[in-house]
Amino acid sequence: MNQNDERLQEWLDKGGQGVFGDVSSQDIESYRFLFEKLKESPSEGLPYNFSSKLTARLKEKVYRKSNLRFYISTVAIFIVGLTLSYGCMLVVNQRYANELLAAVWGYKWVCVLALICVLTVQWVDNELLRDGSQN
Repeated sequence: MNQNDERLQEWLDKGGQGVFGDVSSQDIESYRFLFEKLKESPSEGLPYNFSSKLTARLKEKVYRKSNLRFYISTVAIFIVGLTLSYGCMLVVNQRYANELLAAVWGYKWVCVLALICVLTVQWVDNELLRDGSQN
């Protein structure tokens, strides 16, 4: 509280009749209501496990965000790796680069399935580790 609020509270405690400086009567009533409510103790406090629940929620949010980053970066690395392989092969020998592209394109669903399998194994591993650490 600043000094003006303290003076206003003292004035209200003494009865608060008349006008207090340039404060409107509506503001005085608001202050009076506020000071009366602040004098009352809360009827119900926070639960005892509030901080642990809040901490757990925040950790879960950070955990999900880091997992999302990991999965996105894994897909990006896979795509960049294939692109760099093709680029290197293109510099070395264009015929081999075209054969590599044809092979990857021919087995594109195998590549996609392999990527999905790797990500699924990582996800299951993370879930099992997380569940094990909570027990």
